[in-house]
Amino acid sequence: MLAPTQTGRIHALAQIPEWDARLDPFYATCSVDWPALADRASATDAVWATELHRRTQDFAELAAWSSAAPVGALIVSHNDLTVGNVLDTGSGRVLIDWDNVGPQDPARELGVQLFDRLEHIELTVNLLAGYRAAGGVEIDWKADLFASAVNIRLNLLAELVHWLLDPAAAAHHDFASTRVASLLHTTPDLTTLQRRVAAVELGSTA
Repeated sequence: MLAPTQTGRIHALAQIPEWDARLDPFYATCSVDWPALADRASATDAVWATELHRRTQDFAELAAWSSAAPVGALIVSHNDLTVGNVLDTGSGRVLIDWDNVGPQDPARELGVQLFDRLEHIELTVNLLAGYRAAGGVEIDWKADLFASAVNIRLNLLAELVHWLLDPAAAAHHDFASTRVASLLHTTPDLTTLQRRVAAVELGSTA
């Protein structure tokens, strides 16, 4: 429960940006033309290209929803708080890799951390409890929490596909191909995402 617990502590500080802050577009919107991108990819014979074409409508629907989701009040956030970015020094833990620090809706940042765990209801409930116990902000449990998580995944997916379609980026093709396959496989459609969120809210094991 390390990441959400640490996030709760940071969010408890509620540091308001001392500038006219806006949510980074990478987190706020996804403006990818998915049919056009899938058509470009279909010129290849890669398995991922076939899967991208099959899921074009899913991603277009997800992007429209996540881009329209409301953004709450912004605070200064780490924006990449994972277990890998917490260094155990032996005498304590140190949070590293502050390259992405900036304004974020705290509920959305929590959503980024919980997104891949939603299928595991008990784990998600425990992580939420750890976040709240650490002083995290009050959240309204609904699908909107995961809008930034969806935008990050979709924008990253599109960027990696562009790499795969660019001969000049050949050195990155193996890495990009692996990540694209994973994102295509693990990104739920909107209906599935909403169902997973509702299952946690209701405490259902169905």
